[in-house]
Amino acid sequence: MIRLTRVLSGLLMATCFCLPTGSIAEDIDIFTGLSGSSAGKPNILFVLDNTSNWGRASQKWPGGLSQGQAEVRAIKSLVNESNVSSNINFGLMEFVTNGNANDIGGVIRFPIQSMTDANKTVFGAQLDNAFNNINSPDEKRNAGTPYGTLLYDVRNYLTGNNTVWAKTSLPSALVGTTQGSNGYTTNYTKFKSPLDSTDNCGRTFMVFIGNPSSSGPTVDDATNKAALVALGGDATSLPLPLFTT
Repeated sequence: MIRLTRVLSGLLMATCFCLPTGSIAEDIDIFTGLSGSSAGKPNILFVLDNTSNWGRASQKWPGGLSQGQAEVRAIKSLVNESNVSSNINFGLMEFVTNGNANDIGGVIRFPIQSMTDANKTVFGAQLDNAFNNINSPDEKRNAGTPYGTLLYDVRNYLTGNNTVWAKTSLPSALVGTTQGSNGYTTNYTKFKSPLDSTDNCGRTFMVFIGNPSSSGPTVDDATNKAALVALGGDATSLPLPLFTT
């Protein structure tokens, strides 16, 4: 667990993955609060692959934890580090669960926001729920779900666009909480962007934690590939609009 927490900390220090194009901030800026919205704090969105492989327990984590349990506990440990959480806004997105094979895309488990004591408690409860029910259909997505639609919804969330998974019913992982719904302007078909005109590439980051099978991630489908190409000319970049004031 300590090792995974350190890995996550290292990823944050390396600035991980930056969605918008433009200049990149110094690595240390993430922790010093020199950039980002919400009182100058940078935003970090954890994107967690909750497909069935995260229920495996063959990685020899201490206490016999499954892969996903080790991951959500490490996220919780990181968020609870006061020198980290006081300087960063955190959020969490996962695959939609408990639907049919065509219900794909991302769902906001916890919208990006500052880590007040109250928000830490709510975020921690969401992570605990995933930990305690790691193999429940409410928490686990079927194997072979492509990453393309999930990452497309990362872009849709940051830009406040419609979801890939355009349903109005409550996603399973959000039962019993209102936190996830705060990530939408229309539940659950349109995201509410956490960004404002002060945000740019140096201030919003994504930490993607994948759990593919041994054969690797499933190839993205043609429809989503075409949608990504339509955004910016190729399927390797997801450009965000330039904000103006």
